[in-house]
Amino acid sequence: MLHVPEQYPVILFIEKEAKDEIKTVLKENDFEVPEPLQVREINEKYIYTGQNAPWVVLYMTENFDFAADGLALLEKAFVGLYYAVTRNGYPVALQELVRIYENLTRLGNIDKKKMISVAMKRGIQYDIRFIVESKFITEAAMKFVDILNRGE
Repeated sequence: MLHVPEQYPVILFIEKEAKDEIKTVLKENDFEVPEPLQVREINEKYIYTGQNAPWVVLYMTENFDFAADGLALLEKAFVGLYYAVTRNGYPVALQELVRIYENLTRLGNIDKKKMISVAMKRGIQYDIRFIVESKFITEAAMKFVDILNRGE
């Protein structure tokens, strides 16, 4: 990310059975380990107190598809980051998330079909499909959905 002075928490996907052991090791090494739904609260604590302890957000999963050598492929990493930002308040501005996506697509580093497959397993396929296909949606369809959402 471009904002070098800012520090972002690490997002770690782990097996449920390993949670206690990993959490213990991280805490022994002075990492704060909030639950995913506590991210917004912890971030506000750091903003308002000026504390800057390193922290790691653990997500439990049994699905390690779309990974190589223990690291998520770009498609899976983006979907995971999108989920963390939009659902759990991970401290990345939505505008920054858009820039990340634009850079990935501009450089041709991301397979959009693979990203939709990842999103289906994560349960956010509608969001990701909308993002991926947004350039193909007509203005009339966008207005239609806006009217539909307002209940007019």
